[in-house]
Amino acid sequence: MCYLILSFKCRKLAGWLAGWLAGLLAGWLAGWLAGGLAGWLAGWPTKTLSTTL
Repeated sequence: MCYLILSFKCRKLAGWLAGWLAGLLAGWLAGWLAGGLAGWLAGWPTKTLSTTL
């Protein structure tokens, strides 16, 4: 446990944890958006999809 919040090791650990959580959330959100967009595009008629691409 770290009781000294201002110590370098604790700040380093907190920064690493915050970065990991932010990266995880951003990656999950990006994957969810990309998957939803791909599914939405796949649901379109082939003719519309081919003209878009």
